[in-house]
Amino acid sequence: MHEQAFLLASDVHGFFQELISQTLEGRRDRPIPVVESYLVGLLEDSAQGKSSDAMSSVLRGPLSVQLSQALHAPAHERFERLVRLGDGILLLGGLFEPHVQASGMDERYVSLLGARAYSAAAGLMSVDSLPGAEQPLDVLGRLAAEFGRLMALLRDVADTLLARSAKTANDWSRLLEKWLSRRSEHLERLLIAQGITLQQRGGLLV
Repeated sequence: MHEQAFLLASDVHGFFQELISQTLEGRRDRPIPVVESYLVGLLEDSAQGKSSDAMSSVLRGPLSVQLSQALHAPAHERFERLVRLGDGILLLGGLFEPHVQASGMDERYVSLLGARAYSAAAGLMSVDSLPGAEQPLDVLGRLAAEFGRLMALLRDVADTLLARSAKTANDWSRLLEKWLSRRSEHLERLLIAQGITLQQRGGLLV
């Protein structure tokens, strides 16, 4: 993510809550509130350096090896290592997409490994029901089931942040180039909101 991404206001939690809310505005497929809160907390921790272990660990070696090591870790370490790995892969694939592409990792494979880490962690915990709830609250299970979609959501959050920090024509030009390579619907909405018209005319973008 752009280095300006973490030049935040004093209310870090509120900043990321508003950022995610802006990104999800008008969408029907928004995550359930508890998962949305988890993402806010994950971004907040990352901005404050609390997720450095999660991020640094996923960069230490092959993700498949790290998943295997976490799955076979001593019982008292296994849950924490699996959650940390899931968090790290979610942040890596969501906020640092260029790194994933540059390393040659397949996006679907990365998503599968992250989902497996969360799913295994979910299987290690006892899930309690909320008062009056018909279904048990299984945050990690939800994160596993929706991992690919949540990773894509974090990419959109990163684009929202870049658009909010864009000040010059060069900034918007870089975002336009990013849209040309990804054709992100969310990034397209951000560009159009700034009066940047995206039309094909004679095979050229104008």
